Amino acid sequence: MRHILKEIGRPDIEIFPKQASLNGNATFGNFINAPLFGALVPQGRTVFVKPENSLEPYLNQWDLLESIQRVSEKALDEIIEANQLAIPAKPTTHPTASQSEPAAGLFGLPPRARRMLNEGVTHEQRVACFRLAVHLKRVGIPYDMAVAALRVWSRKNKPNGDRRIISDQEILGQTSYAYARDYRGNGCAGCRVRIEIGALGP
Repeated sequence: MRHILKEIGRPDIEIFPKQASLNGNATFGNFINAPLFGALVPQGRTVFVKPENSLEPYLNQWDLLESIQRVSEKALDEIIEANQLAIPAKPTTHPTASQSEPAAGLFGLPPRARRMLNEGVTHEQRVACFRLAVHLKRVGIPYDMAVAALRVWSRKNKPNGDRRIISDQEILGQTSYAYARDYRGNGCAGCRVRIEIGALGP
């Protein structure tokens, strides 16, 4: 997008989001007013404008929206290829605790949950798995994405003694329990009972 804006002589236009990730202390990104944000429309703000006519607002914003045709993915791919704008693939190694916050930091999870996802745990893996699943559900992460994230998390665990790492089947069980009901807390007695029952398996 920056390349395209520069090519059409409008490099000053803002692009959102402005960053690819958030640091560990933030749970949200840049504030913006969505297009046609009610109270500002009469002031000529948050409206679509005519770039060829001194940025004058279109008279009928809704007619404009109905007339817009989406740019195809194929056309964007051709622009990227023609201008050699492809982003190099990132290494597939998993970040360590000393590296940047994991992708889960974007989900608005509490600091302790982010730390658990980033560093893994050394004990009570099933309890931790259930609690993390509750948090992931609470912030709107779909079930299948939560399972995938927890599978990655399990590989960071370092169980004490000769204990094994939590299995995929156990992760599925704990995540299913977390998503089956609307748990608000993560330390209640009922949650603990559910965890212990789930840990026993069929």
